[in-house]
Amino acid sequence: MNLSVAYGIASVPLVAAKYNLLMEDFFHVARINVRDVPRNSSKMSTAKQAAAFWSQRIAPGFGFSLLRDTGSIGGAIVVGPILVRQLEIYGTAPTNLTLFGCGVLAGSICGLCTQVLHNAALTAGRMQMTGEPGGHIQAAQWLIREHGIRALWLNFPMRVGAIASFSAILNVTQPFRD
Repeated sequence: MNLSVAYGIASVPLVAAKYNLLMEDFFHVARINVRDVPRNSSKMSTAKQAAAFWSQRIAPGFGFSLLRDTGSIGGAIVVGPILVRQLEIYGTAPTNLTLFGCGVLAGSICGLCTQVLHNAALTAGRMQMTGEPGGHIQAAQWLIREHGIRALWLNFPMRVGAIASFSAILNVTQPFRD
């Protein structure tokens, strides 16, 4: 299996839950009504509670999240070593600094290229929490209607900075090396 796809598949449930739970907390602080996920209800089995959590906190925007994670850090852990090999072709031996720099560059490019997917996943999660009907197509339409062309880069500095940092660390430590 491709390394970036494997990363995306492994990370999506955790990342989607993280974003949707953070959004739920934000809505709670802002006093915005959200759809409630039944928790510890004596009337519901653990399996039904887990299914409700999945459908309301992980599934919204799942496809966007899979593509986002596969292409962002997943993409950078593939592209970073390619950039390092390009330096080697020109006679530059890889140092920790060049490995880090190639990781930052790969993470920045891959993060920015997946920003619209990130924004669409967040929109899908927000729609689910506020009770708006729809799926992936409706979330993408809502995002474009709400932000227009800005949807391509909206909220990118902190996210891309985090992706670039993680990618740089992974490029230096090379945990996926053959």
